[in-house]
Amino acid sequence: MSTPAIHCAEFAAQAGEHLFATAARADVWLLLEYADTWESDAFESSRLSQPVKNRLAAALKTIPRARLQFIRQPRREQAGPAFYLAVSREPNVRLYRFSLNAYADLMRLDLPAVVSGDARYDGNKASDPLILVCAHGSRDACCARLGAPVYNMLAAQPGLDVWLASHVGGHRFAANVICLPHGITYGRVAPADAVALVERYRAGEIVIDKLRGRSNQDAVLQAADYFFRQHTGAGAINACHATQTVALSENHWRIEMTTADGQRRWVEVARDKAAVKTYVNCRDEAPSEQDQFRLIGIE
Repeated sequence: MSTPAIHCAEFAAQAGEHLFATAARADVWLLLEYADTWESDAFESSRLSQPVKNRLAAALKTIPRARLQFIRQPRREQAGPAFYLAVSREPNVRLYRFSLNAYADLMRLDLPAVVSGDARYDGNKASDPLILVCAHGSRDACCARLGAPVYNMLAAQPGLDVWLASHVGGHRFAANVICLPHGITYGRVAPADAVALVERYRAGEIVIDKLRGRSNQDAVLQAADYFFRQHTGAGAINACHATQTVALSENHWRIEMTTADGQRRWVEVARDKAAVKTYVNCRDEAPSEQDQFRLIGIE
């Protein structure tokens, strides 16, 4: 099998593929500490018991737009695995932390009830954010090669809850960093960028030049949010949100954006099909065509 002359992350950047509007779509994140080996299909090939696997698989089917990630911290010593559940769906964005004695404890958690905001789990709400850095090397070489240095930089910061994560989507945008509970996803993060980027998140702000998107938005809304922030300079996480989408054609939309003070603006975007060729991962034999979004205007 032939391989690309350079890694997929460098190839995508050199090809000019945009970062924005590429974040994985997820309203709910299930994050389970699993310190054993992560194969390419981390969950399916894991040594979790079948009842636990069935319970998690059922939650993924029952909870709309839920996503499961394995997480770990090298050299962490803990009696039992950690489990987090993040709700990125607005307006009630929140994060829960559970300390398990064993994976079987997951069987006693009513995960849909946690997502719905059941008061029984209020004591598990976490006040500090959770940071994920994808470093799933068995899935793609770029994730480990570029993700690990970013993780090491963040892990050295006191008081920061940061974890290595299994595949988050978009190897070619490594290093990928996700800030939870909001699901704000960044790409092409270098170690020198990482600390300031997370500090901005903790201050309630978004860094536009590294933004892939917010997981609670589809690609069209991610594009509109990016263009609107770029145009207006809006940096606060809650500075604006989409309130209406009008499809003008299959690849052409007008999105109404409402600011925190109630102003309404329209963002018009188009999707250019097959606009760029790039390698999706390092194992591809040839580049493939990828779509790109383009701003038409803001009024």
